[in-house]
Amino acid sequence: MNRLFSGRSDMPFALLLLAPSLLLLGGLVAWPMVSNIEISFLRLPLNPNIESTFVGVSNYVRILSDPGFWHSLWMTVWYTALVVAGSTVLGLAVAMFFNREFRLRKTARSLVILSYVTPSISLVFAWKYMFNNGYGIVNYLGVDLLHLYEQAPLWFDNPGSSFVLVVLFAIWRYFPYAFISFLAILQTIDKSLYEAAEMDGANAWQRFRIVTLPAIMRSWRRW
Repeated sequence: MNRLFSGRSDMPFALLLLAPSLLLLGGLVAWPMVSNIEISFLRLPLNPNIESTFVGVSNYVRILSDPGFWHSLWMTVWYTALVVAGSTVLGLAVAMFFNREFRLRKTARSLVILSYVTPSISLVFAWKYMFNNGYGIVNYLGVDLLHLYEQAPLWFDNPGSSFVLVVLFAIWRYFPYAFISFLAILQTIDKSLYEAAEMDGANAWQRFRIVTLPAIMRSWRRW
């Protein structure tokens, strides 16, 4: 069957189809980005009736000399590393568990990805409710039921515990994406490879290292 369009004649039609998306991206992403870069070279007064003044790179010099900036940058790097590593490891572990047949497998898989498809605002409220100082389920289990501590901790009032909770929330929120990706890879592996490795006396870790991990790495290289 001949193509309706061919060669360069496709380009105008393709641009016409892409125009609404490009305009939307330009208005919502590109323009605010350019505007923020412009603002970074100005000193903006709080009074909108006073004109802004051009200060060059002095804003950048000031922020780079601020210890708070470097602390925030370090916490961001630490947060990113923990979330990426945690969601990847958890996603792989759950994917390996689901890479076999058992009852209600499809239902359980739907529950696993629930945190990824649920709106973030709903998950935030659920998380805050769980760790609420007065009526949260976590403090109820720790204080009233299991008696792990005498007084309910103020989870969100302490910088350390707040950071841990934010990291755990992000891992819980995003690990289903890694789970789906890993499960798709695991289902392409020939089961006979696991059977052959098991017959050769390989334990679970050796089967993962010899069969599963190379398949995952090959798929990542294709991506």
